[in-house]
Amino acid sequence: MSNSKTTLERQRHILIEAFSAAITRCQAGDAMLRELPPVPADGRLVLLAAGKASARMVEVAEAHYASSPGRNRVSGLAVTAAEVGHPFRFVDVQLGSHPLPDERSEAAARRMLETVEGLSERDQVVMLLSGGASSLLCAPVHGITLVEKRATTEALFEAGAPIDEINTLRKFISAIKGGKLAEACWPAKLRTLAVSDVVGDDPEVIGSAPTYPCHVTADQARAIVAKYTLELPRPVVEFIEQTPPVRDARLPETDYIIVARPRDALQAAADCAKSYGYRVELLGDDVEGEASREAESLARRVHAAANGKQKLALLSGGEVTVTFSPERRDGYGGPNREFALALVNALERDNVSAAIADTDGIDGQTGANGPVAGALVDSTTVSRARAQGLNPEDYLQRHDAGSFFELLGDEILTGPTDTNVNDFRMVLIN
Repeated sequence: MSNSKTTLERQRHILIEAFSAAITRCQAGDAMLRELPPVPADGRLVLLAAGKASARMVEVAEAHYASSPGRNRVSGLAVTAAEVGHPFRFVDVQLGSHPLPDERSEAAARRMLETVEGLSERDQVVMLLSGGASSLLCAPVHGITLVEKRATTEALFEAGAPIDEINTLRKFISAIKGGKLAEACWPAKLRTLAVSDVVGDDPEVIGSAPTYPCHVTADQARAIVAKYTLELPRPVVEFIEQTPPVRDARLPETDYIIVARPRDALQAAADCAKSYGYRVELLGDDVEGEASREAESLARRVHAAANGKQKLALLSGGEVTVTFSPERRDGYGGPNREFALALVNALERDNVSAAIADTDGIDGQTGANGPVAGALVDSTTVSRARAQGLNPEDYLQRHDAGSFFELLGDEILTGPTDTNVNDFRMVLIN
């Protein structure tokens, strides 16, 4: 076996180990347990959960409250994207839809609002929030249908809008987002424990902020529509253009705690790489933009570092997007696989490997092998592709990174990870 092949195999092992460490660091655990409030002495504790990490977060919370005084006064509702393998002890489960909402998402949102009706100042609400909640909880304001709200979200995705702008418009036309669930909890106390999947860990953006006091203005909504020249359903346009009535919001006593965030994941991966003798450069957990364009930027950094004499690991996170052109919609995949595909030519040199993946284990569309987290790329990717008659540039132009990596057998398959702290990108250079 050649030294180069041995090095690449070792690098792949390290990449997968580092990705696993990143996911493990950001799953619900000790950090969350330290922040769970006690069951009120003379009131109820209502557990709410929504997002890709909701099932795991509920498991941790239920194990904690199972041995607590007042456990018979604990109840709640969790909204998940997939069936939970076993019933929870205190919390009911309702399915929503992700990445685009459907009727289940609307039913889940309406039921969550009903769950907090009639609470008193003696009660405590605990919201367990993670990325994905924006789609799983979807109740449009009066006068807008779910179909119209979904068309609005689809238009933003297809325009390549970043997640914070998508969530801003979602909040404006929602009956539950943008602090409206918090208002519904009044006069009970409210604590939110959040797993952040957004750049900057902004509570106003995570899950579209159902329990964070915030207010999206009509001017903000109009600016987003104008920026992308979106063609939206008429009721949405009319709602955005009108001057909305002033909300008479009564907010509960509330606090908001982030228990896991993207930089935690990157630090865990960095620790792993260092244990193998790599010097680590953290390029930030806030990379946003078009996947292929950001891959070009990383490629330039790889070229600049490839002539060094020290083993180097480049790490970054954030959330990239893909903008589809009308004539190029015949492929499938996700933004992380598209990023990886745009990077393959830059890695066509000895002893360079990369893992590009989503920490939730689901990068865009599902392939033949089930949910795909992302893809592995190394200095042999281009030659192996050509040997099979695959042209990387052709697949990139068709936004068909899913087919490309599936045919090469270079998918990263983890299944849903029960957490979500956004993109993970690691390049190893020997």
